[in-house]
Amino acid sequence: MYRSTDPNFLDAQVISTGRGTGPFGNGKPIAQFDLKNGVRGFSNIAVQGVQYWLGEDSGLMHSFVDTTVVNGQTYYYAVTAYDNGSEEFQFFPSENAISVSRTPRGGTILPSNVVEVRPNKPVPGYVRAGIQAGSLLHTAGDGTGEVDIRILNPKAVKDGHKYRIAFTASPDSIRAKSYSMTDLDTGELVFSGSEDLDGGISGVTGHGLLPVVRTPKILSPNPAASGFKAGSTTTAQIAARYASSFNINRRRLGFPDNLIITFSDTPQDTSLAAIGAPARPAKFTVKTDKGQKLKFRFRDVNNSGTLDEATEFIEVLTYLPEAPRTPLATWD
Repeated sequence: MYRSTDPNFLDAQVISTGRGTGPFGNGKPIAQFDLKNGVRGFSNIAVQGVQYWLGEDSGLMHSFVDTTVVNGQTYYYAVTAYDNGSEEFQFFPSENAISVSRTPRGGTILPSNVVEVRPNKPVPGYVRAGIQAGSLLHTAGDGTGEVDIRILNPKAVKDGHKYRIAFTASPDSIRAKSYSMTDLDTGELVFSGSEDLDGGISGVTGHGLLPVVRTPKILSPNPAASGFKAGSTTTAQIAARYASSFNINRRRLGFPDNLIITFSDTPQDTSLAAIGAPARPAKFTVKTDKGQKLKFRFRDVNNSGTLDEATEFIEVLTYLPEAPRTPLATWD
């Protein structure tokens, strides 16, 4: 991305050839974003003593805010794309041109990759677009991520419109792989396939809005939401942890559901046998919050049928749909 105060972009022409005979290429950009594909640094091929800067492997961005402008000053911005060239064929990296034309009367004809901007203060009484407090609602699904909305272009925001952000994931995966945004007032699919799920600002924008989505890459117990039911008089303490070396993003029956362990004074279930831990009657059951009963292994040191020693543990098991007889240790 280039910025200049004149339509010929002379402000950016600060990169010279190796012999200092003249400006090189489009000049120096004010911002550069490149595909996150392992390609970074300077090109190995040089032209007139100059190597092309291929970027820092930062990933593409869909928005940029320039905070160094002066109100009342006219600026021209250009966006270009470039490739890596080819060492095999000795091709130097190539880049889009910035071709602004002049009219006989001194006006400018801007190509599609150039805009003219003059920043100014808002007029008196101007009310900036905003998001209604409390209107960001989680209406469906079991997701535990966070969604925020940034307004990038107030003029493009639709007054009073409601939107839905929907997530897409593979049937066998827990973490979403992309999301879309739909205008519920018009039914318009504003965009789809946005893949920034790490809370960055590289996601796709639409109607002047940028959803900022943060989804956890791994699953772990939630200590704040875990513990004995309200009103319980027990003084026992139970810790939980993810116990499997299996792919934590692999969806399976009972995972990643919330678990409810119900203790009793009498046997309620029987554990599965394991090395050093034979099958035993257990005075508890393990179910998901949807009511699905789960199998488990149980290390019962004193044969009491329940957890009452520090070295005892329950190993909750889950199964893949394609391997219903192969238990996977999931939670301890």
